[in-house]
Amino acid sequence: MTVNKIPVIVDNLIDKTIAWEEERKMPFIYDGVRFLSILQAYEVTRRWREEEKKQYRDNKKIQNLLRTEKEAIYGSKPSPRKGKQL
Repeated sequence: MTVNKIPVIVDNLIDKTIAWEEERKMPFIYDGVRFLSILQAYEVTRRWREEEKKQYRDNKKIQNLLRTEKEAIYGSKPSPRKGKQL
């Protein structure tokens, strides 16, 4: 199973859990906690992580763009010199 399929599986679990609860008129409890709450908390955490990754990528793009502009104005940064070889 690939990681890309996990959100779809979680969505299916949410739908099936809701149907189960409506059919039986009672919450589906897992390990003392409503299973739907666990799945929804997972969804919130997953979305938060995706947003963090997106912000990181966006910041990195901006930094690269600023570095490129700076190099265009001032020239590229010289590579560090190696110490004298004996």
